[in-house]
Amino acid sequence: KLNYYAGFNYYFEQANFQKGIKFLEKIKNYPEAPPFITQIVGKLKFETTGNFDIALSFLKDQYQQTKDSFLKEKLASDIYALQAEKDLQCLNSKSKNCAHIDAEGFPYIKKQNQWFSRKPFKNYRIFLPKK
Repeated sequence: KLNYYAGFNYYFEQANFQKGIKFLEKIKNYPEAPPFITQIVGKLKFETTGNFDIALSFLKDQYQQTKDSFLKEKLASDIYALQAEKDLQCLNSKSKNCAHIDAEGFPYIKKQNQWFSRKPFKNYRIFLPKK
């Protein structure tokens, strides 16, 4: 529990993001760790770095490792959302070497010069209540 509380304290209270993530990563594979910790670590890493590939790699690794069906379903949803956001940003900015296929193997859809995913998704972020 100390790593859990230290991680949240460093990340959210002291804005020491790297140190907060370090403490939370220590517990993500502990059997007694809260089931949501894997998702939080992934989101915190993404929000800290803004790097889609690092976050996707982390999520895919966790997806392969987990045996929990609920967590596996949530991770699959997170992977879809993050991959779609990355790909659609690329496609809609008319960049080169963009993926045209989503994480489930379906093509993105182009309507009126704008690219969309075939299914809705929420951006992969930590949503904090407004003060």
